[in-house]
Amino acid sequence: MITQPTARLFRSGTKTLAYVAFFSIALPDTLLGVAWPQVHVSLGVSVAALGVLAPVGVLATLLSSASAGYLLRLIGIGALLTVSTGVSAAAVLVLGTAQHFLAVVIAIAMLGIGFGAIDTALNAFAARNFNARAINWMHAAYGLGGVVGPLLVTSVPGLGWRSAYVVVGFTLAALAVAFAVTSPRWAGAEPAATRGGAGPRPRIGAGGALARSIAVFVLEGGMEAATGLWGFVYLTSGRGVPTGVAGAAVAGYWMCSYLGRLAVGLFADRVGPRRVLAWCFAALVPACLVFALPGPGAVTVAALILIGLALAPVFPLLTLTTVDRFPARYVERMVGIQVAAKTAGVAVVPAGVALFVGRFGPAVVGVCLLAVTASCSLMYWWLTRVPPPVPEPAPSPAAAPPRGASSDP
Repeated sequence: MITQPTARLFRSGTKTLAYVAFFSIALPDTLLGVAWPQVHVSLGVSVAALGVLAPVGVLATLLSSASAGYLLRLIGIGALLTVSTGVSAAAVLVLGTAQHFLAVVIAIAMLGIGFGAIDTALNAFAARNFNARAINWMHAAYGLGGVVGPLLVTSVPGLGWRSAYVVVGFTLAALAVAFAVTSPRWAGAEPAATRGGAGPRPRIGAGGALARSIAVFVLEGGMEAATGLWGFVYLTSGRGVPTGVAGAAVAGYWMCSYLGRLAVGLFADRVGPRRVLAWCFAALVPACLVFALPGPGAVTVAALILIGLALAPVFPLLTLTTVDRFPARYVERMVGIQVAAKTAGVAVVPAGVALFVGRFGPAVVGVCLLAVTASCSLMYWWLTRVPPPVPEPAPSPAAAPPRGASSDP
C-alpha cells in the first residue's frame, strides 16, 4: 500500500523529471534555425535546403503523436519514454556528427518520432496526474529550454554547432537512462483504466467532443505559430515599426509563453482551469483586433505582448481538461490526437497566412490572425457545450489485470 507521504514524494519526483524532459526536448527544437547558417556551409548544401527539413519533422511528429496513445497502452509510459528519448538522443548525436545532408534528413525524422511520443506521453500523464500549476510549469520548462538552445550556439565561446548538438545529445541520453531507472514508478502511477484491453474505438461523432477538440487544437497551434512566425514581418513591413523594436517585440512574445505559464501556475488551481481558459479567449479576440487595426506602433507591440500572455496557458490547460471531455479509457489516445492536431495546425496555418501575404501584402497578417483567433474562440465555446462523459465504474480487483500485464490477446 502506498502511503500519502510516499505518494506525494512520488508525484514530486515525476514532476521534476517531466520538467527536465520538457526543458531538454526544447533544446534541439530551437537549435537548428540558429545553427543552420553554419550547418549548411559544413554540409555543402544551399541555405534553402532547410525548407526540406521542416515538413519531414512535422510529418514524423504528427504520425508519432497520433499513434503514441496506442503505444502507451501497449508498452506503458515508462517504456515509451525510455525508448523515445533514446531515439531522440541518437538522432541529435547523428545531427552533430553528420557529414551528408541525407543523414540530417534521417535524423530530423527520428527527432520527430521521438519528440512526438515524448510530448504525448508526458501530456497524457500530466492530464491524469498533474494539477493546473504543474502542467503549466512543465510547459514553461519547454519555453526555458527554447531560450537556452540557441544560446548554446551563439553565446558559449568555442562551442560550435557540432559540439552544441553533442552536448544536447548526451543530455537526452542521460534523460533516457533516468526514464529507464524510474520506469516501474511511472507504470505504478498509471490508473487501472489505462491498463489491459484497448476497449472500443472512439467514434468521431460521439458527442462531438473529438471533432471539436481537433478543431480547437489545430487553430490554437496555428495561431501560436503564425503569430510568432509572421509577427516580425507584420510589424516591420505592415506597420512600419523599426527593426530593433520589432525584433524585441517578437522575442517578448515568445518570452511571454514562458513567463505567462509560470504566472498562471500560481493561481490557476484556485480559479479553475475552465475559468482561466475563458479569460484567455476573452482577452485574445480584442488583443488580436487591436493588433490588426491601424494604429501607433507602440499599441500594436503592446497588443502582441498581450496575445503572448493570453496564449501562454491555453495549450497546457486544454490538455489538462481532456479528462473532462472524454471517458477515462480514451484519455491517452485523445491526448495523442490533440497533440497531432496542434502539430498539423503549426504546419498548415502559417502556410495559409503566407498565401494571403503573397496576394495582399504583409498588412493582411493581422486580419488573418484575428480570423484564426475568433474561429478558435468560437470553437472552444462550442467545445464547452459538450456534455461531460459518464463516469465509468472502477474495475473490480478480481477483474483488473496485474500491474504491467495486458489482457490483449
